[in-house]
Amino acid sequence: FVYNTTATIPNVCTSILPVAQDKWGSTCRPNYSGWQPVAAVIILVLAGLNLVKEAFQLFSQRLSYFRSTTNIIEMALYILSILVVINVNDFSRATGMREPWQWQCGAAALFFSWLGLLLFIQNFPRFGIFVLMFNDVLWTFASFFAVFVLFILGFALSFYVLLMNQVAFSQWWKSIIKTSVMMIGEFEYDGIFNSVPTMVSYQAVTYTLFVVFMIIMSIIIMNLLVGLAVDDIKGVQDNAELERLAMQVKLALEVEFTLPQIFRRRFIRQSRSFFPNLHRRKHWIVRWFHSEEHLNHRTIHDALNPEKSDLQLIDTKVETMGRKLGDLRSMVHDMQERNKGLESMLKAIATNLNVEWEENNDDD
Repeated sequence: FVYNTTATIPNVCTSILPVAQDKWGSTCRPNYSGWQPVAAVIILVLAGLNLVKEAFQLFSQRLSYFRSTTNIIEMALYILSILVVINVNDFSRATGMREPWQWQCGAAALFFSWLGLLLFIQNFPRFGIFVLMFNDVLWTFASFFAVFVLFILGFALSFYVLLMNQVAFSQWWKSIIKTSVMMIGEFEYDGIFNSVPTMVSYQAVTYTLFVVFMIIMSIIIMNLLVGLAVDDIKGVQDNAELERLAMQVKLALEVEFTLPQIFRRRFIRQSRSFFPNLHRRKHWIVRWFHSEEHLNHRTIHDALNPEKSDLQLIDTKVETMGRKLGDLRSMVHDMQERNKGLESMLKAIATNLNVEWEENNDDD
């Protein structure tokens, strides 16, 4: 009594035949569960509120808003989510089915949602350091991609010419995808060389090219990528504490500058007074209750008298010796001036007493 005009989704009512409308009615019954309309309303409300937030950020940040990858992903996510849940025609409203382009928007929205979650946890220092490692490895691969893609294209087009009688290599873009998959170890040797319906026509050249491909792509290139990734991760781990503090500062600044300037002037604290001896004579429980983790006698003392590293201690000693040498140089200069004065006085006395005077310029 029903027929499916799309013929892509089984057991889906799209229309009721005229001969059966007296019994079944002229419209199909909804084939979705009762929570689907509620979920659609929740998605519309949440996506709409977040779009208002993004519009507010766009107004406050202007062009700098588009410099953040997170902002672009979130904006696309909210728009795609709304496009997925809205009913574009009576058929969608009656059956709950989506249009083909809505399914594609839904797939993109799911991907952007998890990607946005990944970028969100980057702001937490405990997990953000791993996201930072991923970013460094990704940028390293992007810089190496120019060399990498030349190898892929070279082998893929060669396999396309030699093995175009096989489905995996029947078109040039399929050959590129198949070659990229083969690079990670999925060769399917028997399917390529030992399959009876699709025998290899040019065995000598094909076998030689296949062996060269295994050596270059599966061994050399893959190990090179692993080595670059390990080197980047080692560099991030060496500066993990500094990167963690930088992420905390970045998160605080992003939250602060998201607010309008009038709110920042009124609510953001510009200074703070701390009295470390206010509860000094009270019970230790009271002192512990009023204490703060990063603001106490020890942290204040460490801030005023920071512990110096070995290199800083050496620099301090060098500076001290430099000052002492400067003082010694001044003292020597004063003694030279005094000796010149004494020498002039002795010359005057000797001249007055008619004493013969012989100058000696030897330093010895």
